[in-house]
Formats: sequence, structure tokens, C-alpha cells
Amino acid sequence: MVNFRSKIVASNESDKSFHPHDIYEDLDRATDKGPLRPAQHYVLNDWYLNRRDDKDVVLKLHTGQGKTLVGLLMLQSIMNAKSTPALYVCPNNYLVEQVIKQAKSFGVKCLPFEDDAPVEFENGEAILVCNAHKAFNGKTKLGKDVSLYPNVSIVLDDAHACAETIKESCIITLDSDKVAYKGLVSLFEDDLVGQGAGTFEELKNGAYEAFLPVPYWAWYEKEAEVLSILSQSLKLNEVKFAWEIIKDMMKDCYCVISGTQLKIAPYQTPINGFNFFDSAKHRILMSATMIDDSFLINDLDISSEAIVNPVVYPDESWSGEKMVLIPSEIQSSVNTLKLANKFSKEKTNTIGITVLTPSKARAKPWVGCGALYVDRDNIKNEVDKLVDKKERVKVRVFANKYDGIDLPDHACRILVLSGAPYANDLASRYEYSVRVDSEIVEKKIARSIEQGMGRSVRGDKDYSVVMLDGPDIVRNIRSKKTRGYFSAQTLKQVEIGLSIVEYGKEDVSSGAEPIDVVVDLVNQCLNRNEDWKEFYKQKMDELNPVLGDYNHLKLFEAEKSAENHYRNGRYTTAVNTLQAAIDTSIMNGKDKAWYLQQLARLIYPFDKVESAKYQKAAFENNRLLLKPRDGVQYVKIDSQPLDRLHKIKSVVSSYPSHDELAIELDNLLSSLQFEGDSKRFESALDKLGTMLGLETQMPDSQWKEGPDNLWCLGGGEYILWEAKNEVKKSREEIYKTEARQIDSSVAWFKGRYAGAQSINVIVIPTARLAKGVAFNNDISVLKNSGLKSFKNKVKQFFTSLASSDIDQLSDSDINAKLNFYDLSVEDLKSKYFTKILNK
Repeated sequence: MVNFRSKIVASNESDKSFHPHDIYEDLDRATDKGPLRPAQHYVLNDWYLNRRDDKDVVLKLHTGQGKTLVGLLMLQSIMNAKSTPALYVCPNNYLVEQVIKQAKSFGVKCLPFEDDAPVEFENGEAILVCNAHKAFNGKTKLGKDVSLYPNVSIVLDDAHACAETIKESCIITLDSDKVAYKGLVSLFEDDLVGQGAGTFEELKNGAYEAFLPVPYWAWYEKEAEVLSILSQSLKLNEVKFAWEIIKDMMKDCYCVISGTQLKIAPYQTPINGFNFFDSAKHRILMSATMIDDSFLINDLDISSEAIVNPVVYPDESWSGEKMVLIPSEIQSSVNTLKLANKFSKEKTNTIGITVLTPSKARAKPWVGCGALYVDRDNIKNEVDKLVDKKERVKVRVFANKYDGIDLPDHACRILVLSGAPYANDLASRYEYSVRVDSEIVEKKIARSIEQGMGRSVRGDKDYSVVMLDGPDIVRNIRSKKTRGYFSAQTLKQVEIGLSIVEYGKEDVSSGAEPIDVVVDLVNQCLNRNEDWKEFYKQKMDELNPVLGDYNHLKLFEAEKSAENHYRNGRYTTAVNTLQAAIDTSIMNGKDKAWYLQQLARLIYPFDKVESAKYQKAAFENNRLLLKPRDGVQYVKIDSQPLDRLHKIKSVVSSYPSHDELAIELDNLLSSLQFEGDSKRFESALDKLGTMLGLETQMPDSQWKEGPDNLWCLGGGEYILWEAKNEVKKSREEIYKTEARQIDSSVAWFKGRYAGAQSINVIVIPTARLAKGVAFNNDISVLKNSGLKSFKNKVKQFFTSLASSDIDQLSDSDINAKLNFYDLSVEDLKSKYFTKILNK
């Protein structure tokens, strides 16, 4: 055999290629892998010449522009120059396999992270690829307190999704059947009752929708008992991994408890506790071209300089083709069920159809029409099947997977976002529930919508129909404020979609069936209609760049700094740091109250009296926050005669257009449903009462006592509501616990409103009492039939108002409409309810 090694001229390590361009040219890549794309060429050159010595780099490229290869080449460049370890981190195992497969096709040496890190990784000879949970957990083999691999260089692919996985790895989650769950509920029972006696009753009965936060003062004072309870459950996987991260910082954590589980989470992800990441030589965070990456400051402790100066391709305009359709805006009859019936049935064509929903409950209409539900146990197999032509005949429904899955080309030609994303994890559910109308929360939702819309178009020549279904997501898309949080490309695609709505309406007005109009539009995209393609190109070529939105950068920096000071016992410095940022930030009153509560928590260890003052101020500005320890004086709803007509006029006039009023109303009415989230139901019922010209409260949420909702009808009459809408529509009986709860609320009302009259309503799908159950008061039931009738009348009433000039309507005109649509006070008292009398 010829010995080629003896023929090689002696060389040394300095002959290795360092520039990513040169590395790429030297790779033994597959024959179908051509030269670098212009965007790849530019960002690699910019990074190598100007940023390769920076610790933190944020790389932003459109989906499909080859970020994976760029990240691999950056790591290879660093390895060639320094012979140090290189780590490529993905949000999940599915993407790990994709990266390794791509790396092999390009000739980049990558290895999976299995039981132990291979020696090739340690020597800087191969890139190690793993999912975020493998790298970031309490027993990580990369080194938690001390890095086992000094000077490692790290790429986080889809940095926002990785950040969420890392955050989850620091959270202890306990289901309600665990001993530690029961121990903690018992430990904090009095504190939880103080935050909502009615909600605590639901929580004890195992309701998923019922949740309460443990007050920070109780958590702080009972730390030793908490540690004792948790330490007895260290063999549980749900405890032992996160325990290693947060066991010595339990005072810096918070706890939220629901009827089905509890979560203990740090206020800020202790990313510095992962020493291999904190001490990394290079941290490259890859992100889609979203408008705001400021969240990475808190989530991953990334420098603000990296956020505001990302590596981008300046000549990038747009990539891929998305026909955004909003069927219900073309005609309101094209709802979820109609779309599910049309697209979920077994089909003979071979294009992939995927549905993304925020929860399993929202997936039911699709599954009921033949779609296949995909969960974490079968996600890999089902995503793989979508690539197989023979397996695409079934529609796949994914719950809460707005990121982390790639469905290119025929794997997904129709993508449906059925419902707006919202927080599903307990910790975020609490935050979202109390930070109403928060710009920060709305940005997170907009980011999730944009991530979801990006699942199906993964390359420059890829195309897909993206349908947005459901009043909640339509509200977000229609809102100019929310749309302003999208990237330039997504914003333009949505604007094209809104134009398509108007074109579709014209076809419907000419006599076409609304669902046929939708199908025709879908086919024009899928059949590659040349006119559609040209129209899309012309509109997208008008795309204007959108400047980065860094309004909350200083606030996030201050939060991070304050938490670090607090963790290290520098309480006064922590308070001063956050206070200064609050004073200079623009935010609404309720959001400011959220930060006042954070200040109260930071103050508590050294000045409990001052902390109580801050907590009281926070609660007075946002009654959804923690009720102060010393309580507050309940403020009754004024029972003076109502000026309903003036209030209704004022509400209608407050919306910039009739369309926005209709969108808001649809969103509220869609939240009023059985087998839905009770908190969303209560909030929607409260706002709907206001729209109908009534004075309303949510006593249990806002005052931590009393019924779920209270409407004042004027003249000393009220409607008292207990919402049990979360129960199944098939429920046949009212249980004793539910009877006890509404009786307790009626007793509260009689104590607070002596001499007043209440119509006591339990929202539940049955009027039949279980054996041994009786009410101590006159109780009415709002069943599904009554709820539907009420919603229809409300819809008709406001549609009637919207068809007229509200300023030209007299009081008698509005009053006549209230009477015509069965919404007078007398109608509200009895029209929609089934009465249950106990003598």
C-alpha cells in the first residue's frame, strides 16, 4: 500500500484555516452543498474581523438562511485557533439530530453528548451537540460550580427557546399526589386562604384552573420548614435536579400552587450558577430576526451591548413565502369547528397540515374531526412522519409548541395557529394573570405568535399558508400595538393577510360561500398561482426595516442587577437599583404596581414596616396582586341608580373603530365557555358587565374574599357569580363543595351589603343536585344553553350599536335596543338562568 503520509510535507498547527470562509472551502462536504450564501458570507466575515474576541454575540438571520452552518463554522474557527472545547446547544433532541445530520453533510465533525463528554470535545477536536436540558441541569456533567471545561465556546441555537428550557430546569415541580406537595399546602394554608378563600377551596378540590401564590413574606419566614419538607423528597426526579441549583437560594424563589401541582422557581434564572456557561470564552446566541432580544439579559445574563449590536446581514430583505389567512375576518361563520371539519378529515393529498394550539383543550375540535394529537411522547415520530409522503394524510395537532419544531417544504404546506399562545406553566400563568395589559407580557405573546408562524417556512424557496384562527389570536393580529412588536418581515406578511381579508369579503358579498373563498385562496398558494406569487413579491419588496425595540433594556438590566445584589445580601443596593429604573421607565399603572410589589419583596428582609407600605401601594393600584399582610378595607360597589346608557355610549366610543370593538367583543365572548379557563372566564365576565353599563368587581381575585364576580344592577340589586365553567359540559350534578362555596359567598355578600338583594348564580352545566346536597339560599344556574343565549344577545346588541353612529343615538334608542335584545335589568335578573329553590 502506498504510504501517503510519507509523501506529505511537514506542517504545523498554524497551517489550519481560521477564517470561516476558508474552513468551509476545506470541508469534505456533500456534492449538493454549494458555496456560502451571501448572508452567511457576510455575517461570518463580520464576526471574524470584528467580533470574534467578544464574549457575547447575538446572531440574527431569517429562518432558512443557514444559521446552523454559521454557528458550526464559528465554533470550528475558534477550535482551529485555540484548540478549546466547543459546544452546540439546541432546545430539544429533535433539533440535536438535525444539527448532527447537517454537520455530517457539510463535513463538520460533531458528536452527540451521551453519557459522558467524549475526549474529542475536551481536546477541541470535535463539536459536542446536546439539548439544553442535558447541558443545564443540577447534575450537569459540564460543571456547575466549577467548569470542567475552561474556556469552552458555546452556541445556543434558537436562544429564546433554549432560555425557556434552562429556566424550566431550575424549577421544582410537584404534582398534587406527592407528599411534599401536601406538606407545603398544609404549611402555607393560612397564608393561601388570606390570598383568596374561595380559590383555596377550589385548589383543595384539585381544580387545575385554581392557583394562588405563596406570599413572599410567608415564604421568607418559613424557609427552614420548606427545606425540611423538600429534603425528604430528594429521590424524586422532579426535585433532585433543580434542588442542586436552588437549594441554597430558596429565599430568592417564589412558589405558586394550583389544585394539580406546585412550582418553586427562582425570581431570576441563576444562569451564573452554571459555571461552564458563566466562564465560557465565547457565547454565541442565535436568534430569528425578532425585533427585541432584551429578554435574554434576564434569562441568560447576556450583555446589553450584545443585544443592541447583533451580527446581522444588512442587505437582508425577506425570505420565503407565507400566505397569511384570517378566515373569521373574511366571514365570522368560518370558525374553528368549520375549519377543523374542512381540513382535519382524512385526505388523499400529500401535503402536510399542522395545527398549533395553546393547550390540549383547544385541540379538541381538531381531534374530534380526525386530527392526530401530538404530545411529548410521540413528537419525534410524528414530526418524522410529516416528512414521509405516505404519512401526511392525517393532520397533526401540537399543543404549546410555538417553537422547537421545523416543518419545511411538503412537511407543512398549511399551518394553522388555532388560538393565541398563553402561559401554560404555572409560574408564568400567575405573572400573566396579574400583569394585565402589560407591554412586556404582550411582547412575549407577540414573540410566541411570530415563532409559531415560522414553523412551516424554513427556507428562501419554501412556501406555506398560515391560517390564524380564534378571537384571541385575531385580536393580537388586529391590534396595531401588538403588531408593532413583530419583525419587519412578519409585520408585512400580516399586513398582506389583512388585505386578503378585504379581497375575500368582496367575493363573499358577491355570493360566494365563505369557506369556499378560504379554500380557493389556499389553493392559489399551494398550486403556485403566478398572480398570487407576483402580488406577494411586490408587496414584500415594499418592506421597510423596523428599528430594534429596546425600550425595556435598562429596566431588565436593573432587574438583573437588583436580584444579584439581593442574592448577595446587599438589600439596600438592590432596592435603590430597581427603584431608579422604575422611576425612569414608562409603564402603565398596573405594571408599575407589579414592580412596587417586587420592591416590597426586596425591602422585606431589612424593613418589614416599609415593605408593608410598598405592598399596600402595589395592591391599591392593582388588586390582582398580593393582598397586604395586614389586610385592606374592602370598598363596596356604589348601589346608586346606574347611568347605564351613558356608560354604554362611553364604552363604544372608546374603540377607534367598529372593527376593533367587534374583535374585542369576540375575544371576550370566546372566553365565556364551559371546559375553559376559569380565570379567563371571570375576567371576561367582569369586562362584559362594564361594557353593558354596569359597575362590576371580581371580589375573590381583587379583594381575596367573596364571590368570583359581582355586578351591580342599581337600586340595591346585584348579581353574585360563582364560575364553575371549567367543569365538563357532560357534568350531571352539582357537588357539595360547590354548593358550600356559593353559600359562603352569599353569606359574605349579606355581611358586606346589608339590606341589598342579590341574584345568586352558579355557572355550571347542570341544575341537578348530587345526593345530600342542598343550598342554604336561593340559587340560580347559568347552564350552557343560557350562556349561549346570553352571548348571542350581547353580540346582536353591540352589532346593532356598531351599525349606527353612536353619537347620534339617543338614550331612548339605546334603551330600546337593550329591551329588544333582552338585556334590560329585568332580563339580566332572570332571563338566562334556571332557578333552584331550597325551602
